[in-house]
Amino acid sequence: MIPTYRGRDALRHSLPPLVADPSVGEIIVIVDGLDDGSVDDLRRLSRLHSNVRWEYVPNGGEMAARDRGAELARGEVVLFLDQDVVAGPGLAGRHARLHAASPHRLVVGYMPTTAAGRPSFTTRLYARDYERRCSGYETDPESILTHLWGGNFSLRRSDCLAIRLRRPGFGQRERYHSDRELGLRCKQYGLVGVFDRSLRATHLHERDRAAFLQDSRSQGSSLARLHQLHGKTLGPLRLAALAAGLPFPLRWVVAACRLRPVERVVEAGLLGVNRLAGAAGATKAELATGKLLRRIGQQRGALWVAQSRSETQSSSASGNERCRRGGTMKF
Repeated sequence: MIPTYRGRDALRHSLPPLVADPSVGEIIVIVDGLDDGSVDDLRRLSRLHSNVRWEYVPNGGEMAARDRGAELARGEVVLFLDQDVVAGPGLAGRHARLHAASPHRLVVGYMPTTAAGRPSFTTRLYARDYERRCSGYETDPESILTHLWGGNFSLRRSDCLAIRLRRPGFGQRERYHSDRELGLRCKQYGLVGVFDRSLRATHLHERDRAAFLQDSRSQGSSLARLHQLHGKTLGPLRLAALAAGLPFPLRWVVAACRLRPVERVVEAGLLGVNRLAGAAGATKAELATGKLLRRIGQQRGALWVAQSRSETQSSSASGNERCRRGGTMKF
């Protein structure tokens, strides 16, 4: 099952291996609220291959699309792949065998990152983070569900329908961490996480510098919302954690960027150095400035959520006071 949003080009890479795989019972693609030509392509493909099914739905976010795909599925096991993940031979069959061996599992496969041509610093950072997370799965299997990294994972359909992949109130505005939110609920439900590197696919990753900065802010805001939603399990999100692991001078720089004017100056300077380093082929400097830009962006996103919540609470408290005084409010 593949959710897609502006993914026409990506689907042209990810669908053919699934169509050619005899272990795939059916292929379900949910077009999430934007037709970039994907619908025409899917309509033609479904005429050629009876096991290809698709549906266009209003934009509700990735997990809402996956939820709809699980509803439409006919098989016992549903394999969820991102639109830019290309399955290896026999991937679906290997996932199914792990579920047959034991019930109540969430199975996570391996999807090393690649890029067309020379990978950008954004892809290199993404690949390093991903490989670090996979190593964490192997040393601490409990982290499979507490830090679920989606893109190549499977569930029994009955578990999908019982848990629901979509969490109301989370996942439509938040572009990140909806997979981790699902993993936390799967853990509460009693599922066991399994990671297996033999369940191999390839992630075709591509992000330009502007998208990287936008993604960083979205990561921070989504993480803050995740901590609000699962506060009993995760506790409050502390801004200091977004600079964890950095040398003291850089932690101080990130902290100083909580002031918006400081952030603008620092971000502009780091972007300039990052561009120059990329043009000169200075990989280490490009990666270092990229990491710092990402931390600053994540902090900005988290601060935006905290500020929005504070304003909402202040507005509510002010409204309650006016009501006590006999005032009125407009909604």
